[in-house]
Amino acid sequence: MFSPGSADHIHIIDRIYEAAVLPEAWVGVMEDICRWGDFFGGMVAIDDVTGADWVLTPSVTPLFEEFLHGGWQPRNDRLYGLVKSGDLDFVSDSQLYSADDKARIPIYRDFLLPRGFGMGAATIVEAADGRRMSIIFERRLEQGAVGPELLAALNGLRPHMARALNLASEVRRQRRQVLLNGLSLAGVAAALITEQGRIVAANSEFEKLDDYIAFLAHGRLALRDAAAQQLFSEALASLGGVRVQSLPLPSADATVTPGVLHILPLRRMARDLGPSAEAIVMAAFPTKGDHTLFPLLKTLYDFTRAEARVAALMLEGEALPEIAKRLGVAYETARSTAKAIYRKTGSTGQTDFVRRLSPVTRYSVAAGG
Repeated sequence: MFSPGSADHIHIIDRIYEAAVLPEAWVGVMEDICRWGDFFGGMVAIDDVTGADWVLTPSVTPLFEEFLHGGWQPRNDRLYGLVKSGDLDFVSDSQLYSADDKARIPIYRDFLLPRGFGMGAATIVEAADGRRMSIIFERRLEQGAVGPELLAALNGLRPHMARALNLASEVRRQRRQVLLNGLSLAGVAAALITEQGRIVAANSEFEKLDDYIAFLAHGRLALRDAAAQQLFSEALASLGGVRVQSLPLPSADATVTPGVLHILPLRRMARDLGPSAEAIVMAAFPTKGDHTLFPLLKTLYDFTRAEARVAALMLEGEALPEIAKRLGVAYETARSTAKAIYRKTGSTGQTDFVRRLSPVTRYSVAAGG
């Protein structure tokens, strides 16, 4: 165990202030504290409970994913006692709740205890701008309660963590705002999202896409077109892949020009924009008079060259047999290519595909690409 003033304690304080300006270092800080404090894992939530950026040690990531997927985030009463007490120190679960309390509180009774958890320590840090930051260290039940000596050591770190988290939160907020503002100046609607489709941050252009996107409770978003939403869900589920995902963005209003939604995964240093941000989504729309439909189809919809050529001809009104003749390929080849096009655009067939992209059919089709 580490104690205030020890070499380990001083080393952690040094790392805390490093993480204040290098957000990617927070996971290492939390892992050091867990190792020296005999914790299973740790996490930090920056901002409010329903829309937080999370820093997670790898050990608690699976537990946290269960927590999110189970819908526990908006109904987590675990820190209620800490908030109510107004205590500014680290407090253990055992200090806040008795065994009887845990048996009746849903987050303990139905989530933590059945998984062997509920014996940790936590504190809440209030930022100057009113944001709340929660720091939680988790223990398994068999490890026992967090004792007074360990709580004292954590409370020796608390003021350093509070100052560093305030700075790190502001640094992160400024970084992502600079990115989104830059895209805004270029007229690009963009947002940072989690892999569950929750908005971490968005620019004003993105917030105006009501015809295309439903903005749900707790910062979640959904595409208004059901087929496009299915593609969006599949894209989020495959964020770990290597491809940039692009999918159609139809409007709920058939008279409004459809667009394309790009989903770019955040990797390495780009994760500094927000620990929970997994991707940036950007909406693109064809410009009237644009003579680049072929490259648009090829690049923005992740079409291959062959798929883009077939798609462009379908948009001109050609039937598949004629398309096959014009391209000099077998009908079955054209047919399988068309199926790939329908799959990528969430269309049920050629008529639906043309309907979805009808506003761009009046543009010239470039013969090349």
